[in-house]
Amino acid sequence: MPLTYMYITNRPQVARIAQNAGVDRVWIDLEYMGKEQRQEISAAIDNGADIVMLPMWKTADDVKRFVELVNGRAKVLLLLETKEADRNLAQTLEVKGVDEIHIGLNDLHLSYQKKFMFELLSDGTVERLCRQIGA
Repeated sequence: MPLTYMYITNRPQVARIAQNAGVDRVWIDLEYMGKEQRQEISAAIDNGADIVMLPMWKTADDVKRFVELVNGRAKVLLLLETKEADRNLAQTLEVKGVDEIHIGLNDLHLSYQKKFMFELLSDGTVERLCRQIGA
């Protein structure tokens, strides 16, 4: 599998530079805004988003609502970064309309109150999640 280059920014002009430089996936970070603004899914899609990400979800119902709001207009990417999301992953994987799941090591390790972000790799958490998602 080839390496995928990703770049995260909250500046549109930097996103354009990254895209023109051949970055495979440019993530526009909207977390600097309040939660209400961050949930403006239609605005993101109308402005050209091919994929929209749901951060900090905790339940399959959270994901269902998000998928309904996207309504097939873009791909849906879940950012798994809470222990509740981990615990509810089996039910979440049954939700139709999810295209990708990204494991957010930094917030997930904080949610589990680990001391070091990469403990999730050494303690088998990431491997377990990948097996479950891959199945």
